[in-house]
Amino acid sequence: MAPKKTLPLAAAMSVLLTLTGCAGLIQPTPTATVTETAQPEPAKTVETEPEEAALKQAVTDYTAAFFTDAEAAWNLLSEECKAKLPLPGFQSMIDQAKVQYPSGAEIEAMTVAIDGDKASATYSLNVSALSQENQSWVKEGGEWKYNGCVESGSSEPQEKTRPAFGDTYTYPSGISVKVGEPEEITPSEYAITGEGIHLKFDITLTNDTGEDFDPILFTASAASGGEEAERIFDGEKVGGAPSTTILDGKKVTFSIGFSVLDPEDITMDVSPSFSFDERSVVFTN
Repeated sequence: MAPKKTLPLAAAMSVLLTLTGCAGLIQPTPTATVTETAQPEPAKTVETEPEEAALKQAVTDYTAAFFTDAEAAWNLLSEECKAKLPLPGFQSMIDQAKVQYPSGAEIEAMTVAIDGDKASATYSLNVSALSQENQSWVKEGGEWKYNGCVESGSSEPQEKTRPAFGDTYTYPSGISVKVGEPEEITPSEYAITGEGIHLKFDITLTNDTGEDFDPILFTASAASGGEEAERIFDGEKVGGAPSTTILDGKKVTFSIGFSVLDPEDITMDVSPSFSFDERSVVFTN
């Protein structure tokens, strides 16, 4: 067998330079030096993150229950708010919300801010009129509760005045509410009533706030003869809160009804909006 031929070193270098398209001498590839560096520690979970999640869940649960389950929503109120709005009056408001918004409302976006046991929630709903800004929440018994009945920056109970039926009460915001004197009515055939004497009250809301006012969340509850009065639902004789925006400088009149045990002993708690931007006010006879 013929001896294996090898290229001279100079020829081999020439072939290599031709194949690589390089000119000049080939420099040796430097050896990489691996230096161990301390890896940064994973970022610690911010302590407020679990609280934010819990608060957002409470807001979501409250919003869902508001249109479906009055008792569940009421149980998400703070103790102060429960005292201001007992369950029967809250139930009346939920019933009204169901009629106005049978499909309920869903949260589209939400931000929260927590400061110890107090917090605020701002969220938009697919029903824009019900969206909330800086809604007050408080932590009670380890759980977040709706606390919107407390004025921003104040934990003191809201003062209630006691005008008489037929009087007008004006809030600092410029909203005025007048509750007319009770008028006895005979409910229609398909009305829903309670026991006792059936009364109608004409309500007039006047908007002098300088901006539009949405009256849909107007609420009213009443007591008579030592017992909570039942709300009357009768499309022929009494209605409910209006759903049309009240423009600045305008007013609207509507009627509500209650079945009372003693027409000489009636108290009615009225609030123009459930956000409690206006204090609730008590009318009496």
